[in-house]
Amino acid sequence: MKLYRSLVYRELKLTRKRFLIMLVLFLLTGLLLLMPFLIGAADDPANADEDAFSVLFLCSATLAATGGVLAGTNNGILKADIASGWKRYAWVLPAKPVQSAVADVLVKLLWAGVFGLLSAGFAALCLHLTGCNVLLHTINGFLLVTAATLVIDVVYTAIVSLAKSGKELTKFILIATGGTFALFVILSRVFDKMAGTTTIGQTVDGGDLLTEAQQERLMQMIDFLGSGTMTLIAAGILAAVCAVYFLVLRNAYERREA
Repeated sequence: MKLYRSLVYRELKLTRKRFLIMLVLFLLTGLLLLMPFLIGAADDPANADEDAFSVLFLCSATLAATGGVLAGTNNGILKADIASGWKRYAWVLPAKPVQSAVADVLVKLLWAGVFGLLSAGFAALCLHLTGCNVLLHTINGFLLVTAATLVIDVVYTAIVSLAKSGKELTKFILIATGGTFALFVILSRVFDKMAGTTTIGQTVDGGDLLTEAQQERLMQMIDFLGSGTMTLIAAGILAAVCAVYFLVLRNAYERREA
C-alpha cells in the first residue's frame, strides 16, 4: 500500500501544476456560463421563461464537455519519462508495471471525479436558480465526453509508449498526433450521424439547420441523455475504456530492451 501511495504521490506531484491551470480555466468557464442565470435570477427570482431549459442545457453541456476533455486528456507523464530517461531507470525500481499502471489510472479517475463533481455542482446551482433540471444530462454528458477523450488518450499513449528513448520520441509523437486527430474526426462524424444533423453551414427549407424530423430526433436524444439508463450505459462505457487504458499503461511500463 505504501508503494501505491508513493506512485500516486509522484503522479500528483508531476501533474499538479498542469491540472491546477486546467481547474482554473474550468472554473472561469463555469463562472462565465453561470453569469446569465445569476443576472436572470436577480431580475426575476421566479422560474425562467420557456427557453430556459434549452439555454441551460447548452451551457451545462458545454461545461460538461470542457470538464470531460480536461479530465480525459493526456497528462504528459509518459512522454516526460521517456524523454528524461526515467522510464528505463524505473525498470530497476521495486514498482511493477501493474502497480505503476494502477497509480496512473487512479490519478486519472481522481481528476475526473473533481471535474465531474464541479460539473454536477454547476447543474445543481442552475436548478436552484432557474428550476430547470439538467443534472443527469450534465453527468451523463460528462461521462461520455471523458470516455471519448480517454479513447483518444489510449491511442496516443499506445503509440508514444513504443518509443524507447528520447531520440525516438519526436517521431512517435508525430505519429500519435496524426492518429489521434484521425480518431477525433471519426468520432465526430459518428456523433454527427447519430444526431442526424446536417453539414455545418447547410440549411434546409426555411433557413433552419435541422428538419422537423431531425429536430424531433435530437430532442429524443436529449431526453435519453437525461435518463438513468443512459447513466448506466455511460458509466459502463467509461469503465470499459478505463480498463483498456490500464492495459495500455501496463504494457507501456513493461521492460523492453533498446
